[in-house]
Amino acid sequence: MRSFIFRLIVVSASVISAWGLAVAQEDPSVDTKTQDVARLLELMQVKSLAAQIQDQMVAAMQESGMTMDTAIWNIISDYGATLIDSMFLDFVDVYANNFTHEEILTYIDFYQSPAGAKLLATQPRLIEQTMAIASKWQQKMLPRMYEELERLDQEQLRNDQH
Repeated sequence: MRSFIFRLIVVSASVISAWGLAVAQEDPSVDTKTQDVARLLELMQVKSLAAQIQDQMVAAMQESGMTMDTAIWNIISDYGATLIDSMFLDFVDVYANNFTHEEILTYIDFYQSPAGAKLLATQPRLIEQTMAIASKWQQKMLPRMYEELERLDQEQLRNDQH
C-alpha cells in the first residue's frame, strides 16, 4: 500500500511540476491571443509556484517517514521539466479555449496591478499554509483509510475463498 501511495504522490508531484514549469517565448508566427495567454502564465508565476508545491510535497512525504533517494528527486524534476516543454502549447490552448482574448487581457492587467502583485507575492505563503492544512488532514485521515482498505481486502479475501 505504501508503494502505491508513494507512486501516486510521485506522479502527482510530476504532474504539478509539469503544469507549472512553463516558459513562454514570443513567436511572430503565433497569434496575439496565444502570446497573451503565454504572457499570462508567466505573470501567474506558475513555474515558481509549481516548484514550491513539488518541494512541499516531497517534504511532506519525508515527514511522513517515506524516504526518497536524491536520484528519484532528480528524475521527477527532470521529467517534469521535459513534460512541460512538450505540453506547454496544449496548456496555452486550454486557457485560450476557456477565456476570451479580452478576459486574458483583463487577467494580465490584474496581475500587473497592486492587488495582483500582492496576490502573487502572497501565493507562496498561501500554498505553504494550505499544504500544512492538507498534510494535517492527511495524517488524520490516512490511518482510517488504510484500516478501511485493509478491512475491505480481508473481506474480499474471505469472499474469494468461499
